[in-house]
Amino acid sequence: MKKIITKTAEFSLDKRGFLKIVFLNNTEDIDESEVNIHIKAAGEIAGYSKLAVLADVRLGSHSIDKKAKEMIATYNMKKAEAIIINSLAHRIIGNFYLKLSKRMNKNFPVKLFLNEKEAIQWLLTYV
Repeated sequence: MKKIITKTAEFSLDKRGFLKIVFLNNTEDIDESEVNIHIKAAGEIAGYSKLAVLADVRLGSHSIDKKAKEMIATYNMKKAEAIIINSLAHRIIGNFYLKLSKRMNKNFPVKLFLNEKEAIQWLLTYV
C-alpha cells in the first residue's frame, strides 16, 4: 500500500476505498504551502479521483492559518469527510471547520466523530 508522509500528515488509501489522512504527533504549522503538499499527496494516493476522506486528527497539535483552513474547506475532491477527534480543542477547531465549510459552499457532507469505528461506518455509505 502506497503512503505519502508530509511534515504534518500521513496519506494512504484504505482497502475499503477511502482516503485516510492521519495527522502526525507534532506541532508543525499548517500553512498554504503545507496544504498544497497535502492536496498533491491526496491526489496521488486517490489517483486524482473524488473519494470519501477519513481525517484522524487525534495525535496532531497543529496550528492552521486562516488561508490554509479555507483551502482545506474548499478542496473539491471529496465525496464526504469524517473527522476523528478526541479533545475539546479538536472539537472547537472541528466545529469552526464545519462552519467554514458551510460558508464556503462545500459540496460534500462533513461530520465529527469521537470513535473511529463509527466514523468509518458513516464514511462507507459514501464509498
